[in-house]
Amino acid sequence: MMACRKRFGYDILLADVKGADAESFYISVLIKTFFDRCRGKDLPVPEFMRELNQVILAGALKKLEVGALFIRIRQAERRMEVLSAGYPSQWFMGLGGTGPRMLSFSGSPLGAGPEPGRTVCEIPFGRGDRLFIFPETGFPESEKTAPWERNRPA
Repeated sequence: MMACRKRFGYDILLADVKGADAESFYISVLIKTFFDRCRGKDLPVPEFMRELNQVILAGALKKLEVGALFIRIRQAERRMEVLSAGYPSQWFMGLGGTGPRMLSFSGSPLGAGPEPGRTVCEIPFGRGDRLFIFPETGFPESEKTAPWERNRPA
């Protein structure tokens, strides 16, 4: 996970490179370098992911899939822009009466092709709201109950 403070709020990127070989590590370094290089820029969310996809396609010797979740938090506007590239659903806990809900995303992983279709999801938030971010292995996609609501043996 990478995060940086911006004039409008925060940018957060979670990326999971498939594989455990040297090339996967190299792609991880490229992703981190790209994120660091973008700290001074305010690229629109779709453009950020499009450029990151191009970096991965140019740097990979073989087809690699990268699950990624990019979150831009706009504090003054009290909203988040979220774009997923093959990343699993996440939980949003609205304390302002909306309660917990699963945020489902669509979109192909990065590295899967030149321009997979992806849609930015805009999420308004209020004071006290929470976004729970689980890694890809955090819980099954089919799970319909929030992790904190499950009955577990003591």
